[in-house]
Amino acid sequence: MKTLTTYIAIFLICISCSGNIFADSRSENAADLSTTYLKTKRDPGHRPKSPAKIYLVCQYSIGHISLSFPDDATYMDVSLNDETGPVWIGTISRTNPETEIPSLLGEYTIICQTDQNQIFEGTLFFIN
Repeated sequence: MKTLTTYIAIFLICISCSGNIFADSRSENAADLSTTYLKTKRDPGHRPKSPAKIYLVCQYSIGHISLSFPDDATYMDVSLNDETGPVWIGTISRTNPETEIPSLLGEYTIICQTDQNQIFEGTLFFIN
C-alpha cells in the first residue's frame, strides 16, 4: 500500500510540474515574431483576378516590424492603421528593412507603398 501511495504522489507531482513547463513555453512563444503575408491591394471596382503572385513577408512583434521587398523596390512607405485611421507612419529601405514601432495591442491594417507605386495590404494581430 505504501508503494502505491508513493507512485500516486510521484504521478501528481509530475502532472503539476508539467503544467508549469507548458505555461512557460506558451509565454515564451508570445514574444516570438509573428508572420503574415501582404497581398497587392486591388481596386474595388474591378473584377476579381487570379491570386496575387507577388506578396511581401511581414514579421512582427510588439514594438518591432520587418518586411521583405519586391525585386524592383528600394524603399516603402508603411502605415499601420486601426479603425479610426493611421497610428504609425514610416519609411523602410531595402538596406534596413526593419524598424521599431509603438507598442500596439489588437488588430491593425498595414499598408505598404513601394517607390514603384505597388501597394500591399495585410492584417497584423498584436497579442500581449
